[in-house]
Amino acid sequence: MGDRVELVLQPLLTFRGTGELTLNGFLDKLEPDGTIKVQFGLVNLLSTQFSLDRSRANLVRFIPTQGFDPELDIQLKTSAPQVTRLPIQTLNSAEVADAPITNLGALQTIRILVNINGPASQLTQRMTITSSPTRSPAELYSLLGFGGLAGGVNPVSDPL
Repeated sequence: MGDRVELVLQPLLTFRGTGELTLNGFLDKLEPDGTIKVQFGLVNLLSTQFSLDRSRANLVRFIPTQGFDPELDIQLKTSAPQVTRLPIQTLNSAEVADAPITNLGALQTIRILVNINGPASQLTQRMTITSSPTRSPAELYSLLGFGGLAGGVNPVSDPL
């Protein structure tokens, strides 16, 4: 297969890996067998870029009985800023209160991981999203820019 295999679908994704893949069977029913170690990866969704988490093995395994539906064990990472602001006190009149300059809030970077573990054909059902510090999936989708989509689209259960 070679030292460097690439999967590129611009501008959405780029993956590079190495490994061995054997094709057995007849032309009308090929059975791939082998493992590809993904060494580089970028995925662009809306305004967020995910990169391959190199601390993991990140494998694509082809099993002959599954045909060209490989088992994925991939982890992607990104970060997103989260701004928290203190509530502005309301007055009991028609006046608008000025927010003091010291009441602007805080900026925190949320580290987000997306794990994909299972058959490629079930990609969206096999995704999990976690973060540090911990946030709910709904909060994470919102931070990533998915929260404002019409109909409350969830990128895991409703692929874009």
